Amino acid sequence: MVVALGCEETKPDTIVTTQAARTAPPEAAASNLAPKPLGPPQLAVTESGPTVRGMTALVVGEKGEPDVLGLGKLTSYLADEKEFLGGHDLNIQVERQAKPLAVAILLSELSKLSPGKIRVTTETRAEFPREIEFVPQESLAQPDPCTLVGAITADRGTAIWKISGGTARKRGRGMGGPDLSMTAETILSSKKGCESDLFFVGAAPGVEWGLVYDLAASGMALEKAQLKRAVVPTSPLLAGNRVDLK
Repeated sequence: MVVALGCEETKPDTIVTTQAARTAPPEAAASNLAPKPLGPPQLAVTESGPTVRGMTALVVGEKGEPDVLGLGKLTSYLADEKEFLGGHDLNIQVERQAKPLAVAILLSELSKLSPGKIRVTTETRAEFPREIEFVPQESLAQPDPCTLVGAITADRGTAIWKISGGTARKRGRGMGGPDLSMTAETILSSKKGCESDLFFVGAAPGVEWGLVYDLAASGMALEKAQLKRAVVPTSPLLAGNRVDLK
């Protein structure tokens, strides 16, 4: 006897499953996305720029100018992390080859989220602190006019003056870079009679962050100077010029 075979029928439950997948509400589709982070992001600044949870924003252009597109990306990255940044103490890991302006821009953007203390960590000399509290300039009232300012010059020397302006006291380059031992003497003598615990630091164009950090750290290491916090402005520091925050 010959038995006729028909075409295999689609199982009803398969049809239901397929139709359900096509008509699944947006909430169900969203549940398949990566879960929302449950902890604070790692903040860093590399030679390329600020990094937030592994995403880098190129905030400094090829000629050393702020990059508007990169700044927009950084603002967006930080906004997504607002719950972890606002009101919390933060730590930023900064590579020595990073651009000082990139560090200043990140600090400036973070200040808009009202964080707690911001500490910057950078590899430095053994006798210097590897972690320093940096204060975004936007969060400061006008500092005491005697507040110290230090800059790494284009020839890798140093210049020290006061935020109110005046003659900058310069030290030449040492054997391996800025002569921070001689600069320390200048810091101590310039600091006499001033109670401000702030130290504004910066550098000439093309100078890497590591040298700026070393300068700040050298000041923090001087117990008699009583320097506790550093500031890296977004505007260039010109030796002897008055420093305005706005």
